[in-house]
Amino acid sequence: MTDIDRLISLCPPPPTAPTTKWPTVERSLGTPLPADYKQIAATYGPGAFCGFLHLYHPHAHTPWTSLTGPMPSTIRAQLRTEHERGPSPLPADPQDLLPARLHVSTTAASRHTAALRAAGLVVTERRGASVRHSRTPLGAALVHEVHPSA
Repeated sequence: MTDIDRLISLCPPPPTAPTTKWPTVERSLGTPLPADYKQIAATYGPGAFCGFLHLYHPHAHTPWTSLTGPMPSTIRAQLRTEHERGPSPLPADPQDLLPARLHVSTTAASRHTAALRAAGLVVTERRGASVRHSRTPLGAALVHEVHPSA
């Protein structure tokens, strides 16, 4: 049984999902998308799991959860900028920095970092009151538009 089969057994998908022209989406983004993401997106379509973990999808109902919308674009741009700057000398507290940089509420930033963590794109390290989010190899591959095994 594959991971997607396990997910389907735990959380049945809707009866239909919109058809997506993945080559068009990938050209729009300027990067190939992982096969497992495309499989989940094709199976479930746009939406959220338990009203919390949103699946960025080209056919999402709002521009904020659309794969090609402003929030994913803002996150990708921010990750590229941070990479170009190099490692931060101090841990960054998302309550102070992330919401301000993304122009979102603290709650929204917390949910987005949770989604990035659940997707395996970032890891979170807590040190006292400070929290540091770092890219995983998969997150770095997304920023650099290369396959993690390349």
